[in-house]
Amino acid sequence: MPNITPIAHETVQAVFTAAFRRHVGSYDAENKAITIADLSKATRIKRRTLEAYRDGETLPGMVNLIAIMAHLPATFANEIHALAGIGKAEKLSPGAVTIHQAMAHASAVLAQHADHMADGILDHREAKKDLDAMTHLQETLQNAIATVDKVHQFPAARKRAGGAA
Repeated sequence: MPNITPIAHETVQAVFTAAFRRHVGSYDAENKAITIADLSKATRIKRRTLEAYRDGETLPGMVNLIAIMAHLPATFANEIHALAGIGKAEKLSPGAVTIHQAMAHASAVLAQHADHMADGILDHREAKKDLDAMTHLQETLQNAIATVDKVHQFPAARKRAGGAA
């Protein structure tokens, strides 16, 4: 049997609460992934229960944890999994960007620009939004490039269904 180091309840509580606070806000203006009200609607977990999680009063059980993870970014789950080293998860520093997040952000900026160009005209308001989005994308890409050496490579000879390489 492998030698597994136990994880203290207080450590789990601190990591979960900090991660939850980083991703879940009380108001839309906080620029979090989701508000407590929206997470409550999506997961059917009572708002007061979610507030107790945010305030560090309690931890969710397995069912609620899985429901919460389904509605938060992968970075949230990564922080929780990193406690046990599950799936080679690594602790990301706040603000760190994974290559997947960078690519998703680039796709969102491209989709916004395509939407603006749908009528064949880019007006000054759309141009300003696109420029702001590109500036923010530049920051995201710089953060992703700074951590690119930590990206795990896929094996070179991955085979697709049907035998094609």
